[in-house]
Amino acid sequence: MFTIYSADVTGNPGNCSYPHKHVILDEDSLKAAICHDYVCAEYKNSYRNGDNFIGSDCLPVDCDNDHSENPNDWVTPDDIMQAFPGVSFAIHYSRYNNREKNGKAARPKFHVLFPIEYVSDAAVIRASQATTIDSIDENLMALQQELIQKANSKEDYDEIADEIFRLRELRQKTTVDTAARDEQIKRINDLQGYISQQTALLTEFDEALVRRWIKQITIWDDRITVELKSGVSINVDA
Repeated sequence: MFTIYSADVTGNPGNCSYPHKHVILDEDSLKAAICHDYVCAEYKNSYRNGDNFIGSDCLPVDCDNDHSENPNDWVTPDDIMQAFPGVSFAIHYSRYNNREKNGKAARPKFHVLFPIEYVSDAAVIRASQATTIDSIDENLMALQQELIQKANSKEDYDEIADEIFRLRELRQKTTVDTAARDEQIKRINDLQGYISQQTALLTEFDEALVRRWIKQITIWDDRITVELKSGVSINVDA
């Protein structure tokens, strides 16, 4: 069991309001909660901001599989279940699951939600994400010891070797995701800080502002995709 908080909107990167509390007990309650954008923490006045953090009993991990263009390297929910046997968690697919995004081929994209003891310090959440890597390392160490034992006794160890390679790739993916998430959070906070300091509405094109915050603009047949340097993408119907 864990708790998430949903918004009244879907796909709005500028939204910061998450007023609806959902206690996740089963598949149905999870489906009801994720039909809108959500966060895995409670915030003062339901307004998401680092300074407003109250607490959380859920550790979210995103898997976008953007670490490789080789489908053989992509992580699946089955890989997560094999990597964390006996651990309770929920998985749901991203709205971009198996869809092309930002010019990259379609691939598995999903979110993993781990129930944790309630914490009221945001720094603990970051430490818990590091623990995910530690768990993979523990599995790797055990498998490597088993491989050595089987090799010494001349037993077949191909399956163990394959699992070691798979866990190494999963560890690398997790490490890359954590670093990328930290950088994205920093960029989003920088953008939010810049916006909050503005005292007037923009009424004309500002080239300096565009160069500072926009990474690229892609024009499709039916829409325009604006990708900010924070990592957020906004689709506008053409």
